[in-house]
Amino acid sequence: MARKPYLVSLQLSEPPEKYQSLLKAIRALGKSQRFLDSSWVVKTDLNAKKIRDSLAPYIKDRDALMVVLLSREAAWTRILPYGSKWLKSNL
Repeated sequence: MARKPYLVSLQLSEPPEKYQSLLKAIRALGKSQRFLDSSWVVKTDLNAKKIRDSLAPYIKDRDALMVVLLSREAAWTRILPYGSKWLKSNL
């Protein structure tokens, strides 16, 4: 199965250092890159529901998680050069 890019976006109720297990779980999904405080693009062969289900145990009751399949069309500004290059080669 071909790997597809997904946006994984979180609203976290506590400081990021309290989510080391979550960060590890995101990286374990496949090729990943963090772009904003709590947003990653992950390239994986899992579908959105499986990604959500694999990350849900690592978030707290007041947190929120959204997983969205990305298309090739995208636009961004003020992303660091390495992030821009990563997006261009992985979307």
